[in-house]
Amino acid sequence: MEKDKNIKRPDEDHLLSFLQKTKEGKYAKIEQSSLSFVRFREKSELIKPAPEESFYYSVS
Repeated sequence: MEKDKNIKRPDEDHLLSFLQKTKEGKYAKIEQSSLSFVRFREKSELIKPAPEESFYYSVS
């Protein structure tokens, strides 16, 4: 099943509007050095713990 890239989510429009206004300088100045960083979406997976799982603690 292919996703249609033309379908926009409601919060996507708000995010794009915010980014455009920020780029225009309406919120705060963007440092040129920060433009080289790449942003990734976070993904997490739940893992069932084993019943005999042990926890170890230490103090440094």
